Amino acid sequence: MDKSCHVEPKETTVDFTQLNSDYTAYFGVQGMGCPNCVTRVKNGLLELEGVHIAAVYLHENVAGVVYDPHTNSTEELEEAIFNAGNDGRHLYQSQLLRVIESPTILND
Repeated sequence: MDKSCHVEPKETTVDFTQLNSDYTAYFGVQGMGCPNCVTRVKNGLLELEGVHIAAVYLHENVAGVVYDPHTNSTEELEEAIFNAGNDGRHLYQSQLLRVIESPTILND
């Protein structure tokens, strides 16, 4: 792990009453190479209003997001993943794998 690319994790709390009408989307994510990349992608998703939970798995190359479909589209979530690494040093690409029309709590 390259210490020069360290990133602090974004701290969030979940208000479970907000999850009633949420969806869960899973994305395949390419370009992650270390736990800092995982944190960068997770932070990028959590910065979006309407994203309530995000979990990113390095070895599976998967990100799961519990989000408000009235606030975010899957295209916006994909853009957040891309923008999380669009710094000239990191490049993340994603592909929507599945959307579930209910909130699914993800194990982190």
